[in-house]
Amino acid sequence: METRSSVLPAPALAGVISGKTFRFPENRTGLRSMKLDLTGSVPSYDITFASAAPNGQVPHFTGPIGVDGLFRVREAQGQEPVLAVKGSWVGGNSFQVTSRSLLEGVVSTYLLKFHGSQVDLALEENNGNRAQVRGEASE
Repeated sequence: METRSSVLPAPALAGVISGKTFRFPENRTGLRSMKLDLTGSVPSYDITFASAAPNGQVPHFTGPIGVDGLFRVREAQGQEPVLAVKGSWVGGNSFQVTSRSLLEGVVSTYLLKFHGSQVDLALEENNGNRAQVRGEASE
């Protein structure tokens, strides 16, 4: 049984970053772009990763994100995993996202620190993977 975690109220920044696409240079995580909607009736994420193979399929994940202290589940789509995702503000410019792959058991925590048109992303996973990358907003 899931227990609701505490959440801070959304700062004005939530409206500023919602709907913007942040693009990332080539990096260890493979993350290419990220867009969050944190102000809509159904908060959501839209993430694209680099293809694992030349001319291969580009992994693209979209789904709901719980911002009320509870996970929202993104059902499996084809070979893609079932994901439970929630996020919370941890300061005026920092948003933390926790993603659980329900079948594989991988828990990923992303700390996003926004400043101007940039975002610093720090990733930690329960399997020991860690990475940091800076992205830039594009219109």
